Amino acid sequence: MSLTFIPSKLTPLVVTSLVDPVRIQSEHSFTKGLVTDTSGHYFFGMPPQNGAPYIIALNSQLISILNGGQVGTYTKANADPNFAATKSDILTEWTCTQDGEDISYDYGTIIDDIVSDLEGRRLLFGNASTTRTGSSDTGINFSHLVSWSSSTDDDSTDSFEVRAAWSMSFQGVMYNGTGTPINPEAADILGRHLNTMFMIQSGNNSLSSTSPASSPTQGCLVDATDVPLLIVFLVLIGFVKISILSLWWAGLKIRTWRRREQAKAVPYGWEEWMLQAGREQDIGRKHTDVLAYKPKDLKHWYFTMDHEIDVPHVVTKATREDALLK
Repeated sequence: MSLTFIPSKLTPLVVTSLVDPVRIQSEHSFTKGLVTDTSGHYFFGMPPQNGAPYIIALNSQLISILNGGQVGTYTKANADPNFAATKSDILTEWTCTQDGEDISYDYGTIIDDIVSDLEGRRLLFGNASTTRTGSSDTGINFSHLVSWSSSTDDDSTDSFEVRAAWSMSFQGVMYNGTGTPINPEAADILGRHLNTMFMIQSGNNSLSSTSPASSPTQGCLVDATDVPLLIVFLVLIGFVKISILSLWWAGLKIRTWRRREQAKAVPYGWEEWMLQAGREQDIGRKHTDVLAYKPKDLKHWYFTMDHEIDVPHVVTKATREDALLK
C-alpha cells in the first residue's frame, strides 16, 4: 500500500512545483489593421505623423520586441498585445549604424554651416533638411538639431539610402530631454521610425484594412506548459504501475473465471453425487458416454458390494450390460 499511497500524494506536489507556464511562438488570424500595399497607389505625398496609424505602427514594433519577436517593416500591424513578428511578417527592414565619431562645433556656429560641414564630410547627402528646437532666426541658439537627407529625390521610385531621416514627430525621442545628449539607442529608434513611416505610407494611413488571402495570419505568443524530464519520468513510472496493476487484475479475473467454471462441475446434492459416482466408475468403457448420464437414469441404478475389495459400488446400466456379457 505504501508503494501506491506515497507516490499518489507526492505526484501532485511535484507536478505543481515543476510544471511552469511558458509562452511560445505561434501564429493566429489577423482580422483588421494597417496593411502595407507595395503597388504604389498611395493617398499621401508624405506619411501622416499625428494619427492612430502612426501610434499602432510604432507600438507594434515595441510590442514585438517585448515579446521576443523581430523588428522591421511589417506586412500587417495592429494593437495585438501578443504580437511577436517572425520573418514571414516582415516586408523589409532598416539597418541604422553610427557613421563615424561624434563631431563637436564651437558655440555660435550657425546651423547652415554645420549642415554644410556634415555634407562635406559625406555624413549627409546634398539635399539635407533640418529640424531644430529652441533656436532663434539667426540659427545660432538651439538645443536640439536634426538633419536628414536621402540619396534620391523625394519622388524617386529607386532604392535609396538614408544618412539621416528625421522629422518633427520623433525628434524628441532621439534625446532624453532638453539639454541632454543623444539617446544611445538612437540608431534603433531611427530604424523603427523609418519602418513606421513606410507602413503608414504604404498602408494609406488606415487601420480598417483586412488581411489579404495570401497572408491571413501574423506571429504571436501563445500560452503553453513547460514539462521537465522529471515529470516525464514520473508519468512513465505511473504508466508502468498502471500496466502492472492491469496485468495483475487481468490474471486475477482469469483465475476467478477458471475457478467458477471448475465449481460448476462440482456435484450439488445427492442426485448429482450419485451421477458423478456412476460417471467415474464407467469412464473408459467402450460405447459409453458418461456425460450423458441424467438424474432420470438413477431409477435403474443400485448399490452392490464388491466382495473382492469389500467396497460398495454403483451398478449402472453399463455395468449390468458388462455383467451379462460375462
